[in-house]
Amino acid sequence: MLEAGKIKKSVALRKGECNQCGECCKFAFECPMLFKMKGKYACRIYRVRPTVCRLFPLTHHDVLTVESKCDYYWHKKDIKKLRINL
Repeated sequence: MLEAGKIKKSVALRKGECNQCGECCKFAFECPMLFKMKGKYACRIYRVRPTVCRLFPLTHHDVLTVESKCDYYWHKKDIKKLRINL
């Protein structure tokens, strides 16, 4: 389990933005709020989505779990600073 302080630091160092690939909404199970429209994924509850959805990915490890389709990333120097080992 990651400490709250490390999560905040990691999210603050995260670069990029959501490209609506929908992979984060499908990696553990397919979220029932996810739907595909015009080739992009969308969320039925986007405006009120849970905090975990707003913050994903929390660490560079999370990006690895979504088959590299995610546009979020961390610089290597920042990954070393975080010292997050799962």
